[in-house]
Amino acid sequence: MGACTLAASGVVHAQASVRLEDAERFAKLFASTPTPSAAQLDELYLKPGSEGVAGFIKYRIKSADNLAERVATLQADYRKGIELCLPAARKLQPQAEQTIAKVQALLGRTDTAPVYMLFGGGNSGGTASSKALMLGLEVLCRSANTELEATRIITEFVAHEVTHVYQNRSMKASPTGDLLQAMLVEGFADFAMTMAMGEQAASDAERSAYGLAREHELWEKAQADFKHGDKQLRNWMYNNNTPRAAGEPADLGYWLGKRICEAYYARATDKTAALQILLEMADPAQILRDSGYQGGQGGKR
Repeated sequence: MGACTLAASGVVHAQASVRLEDAERFAKLFASTPTPSAAQLDELYLKPGSEGVAGFIKYRIKSADNLAERVATLQADYRKGIELCLPAARKLQPQAEQTIAKVQALLGRTDTAPVYMLFGGGNSGGTASSKALMLGLEVLCRSANTELEATRIITEFVAHEVTHVYQNRSMKASPTGDLLQAMLVEGFADFAMTMAMGEQAASDAERSAYGLAREHELWEKAQADFKHGDKQLRNWMYNNNTPRAAGEPADLGYWLGKRICEAYYARATDKTAALQILLEMADPAQILRDSGYQGGQGGKR
């Protein structure tokens, strides 16, 4: 954890710490051995890894064997992450502190979490637990071509993932895999990210353009899929590596969930209370009803 600072409001906000040791260790190994073996990755990267690496193993890195295969297959992604995103991450401490402070102020929080920069299995830009947020540089760097773009994308993911940290610490309903709940959890993280950044996130631009052009159609489809609980989850969420219709961006459920959160917030007379209800997510179905969201056909007043 970083130090604490006194905000203008008089509230003490803990500062985030950006942890680079995992990313630096991976970069050192990659520099000497661009196609490391599973044994090398296990001994030199995974076993000495922080809780950030540990948090990435179960669903992302999976195993040393899988990581070795991914590094060999996605050489360009890992090289770009090291050459472009890692230098940006080395300079990120001030932006990370500022961004998390904005999310803290938005959500009425004073606690924080460390930000672990690392290299994963080429399948996830980030995740979070109640203890930390973790960012996979080889994925984040795919859509960046300059260090400035890399800094922006990483900062956006800091805002999104630290919101998940606060959700993990605050949610009143356990995650069930239910499609509506998953949409609102991810949608609120994107909503908070957008408010903290003060502009549309680059990471959301493609989904937004696609979604706005087809909003009512997507909403009709989502309502049908809600009836199946978690069985249609991959139609909407965590489907970057899943076949989709031509031109359809991944993770449209994030965007649709954000639209519902936007509608709920717009309707609320007490904005502070609304943010807490969205953060705690005690009753996703009630949030949807109260939002008045109708798939671009009204619902705001």
